[in-house]
Amino acid sequence: NMDKNLLVSASDDRNVHAWEMGSGKIIAKLLHPNTIWCCELSPLNDIITGCADGAVRIFTFDKSRYAS
Repeated sequence: NMDKNLLVSASDDRNVHAWEMGSGKIIAKLLHPNTIWCCELSPLNDIITGCADGAVRIFTFDKSRYAS
């Protein structure tokens, strides 16, 4: 994502990491219940993941959009 300089990555350890490109720091680590098949950043900088359990998950940094 070029706007916020974020990169997301998924690995076999069931974690998705969000990286801040300028500093190289991990700003979020999201453990999943199973293997992660895909991950993407939305235009709103939400992290969208697809997991082997069949679920699509959306994570946001925007506290005003947290589920309650």
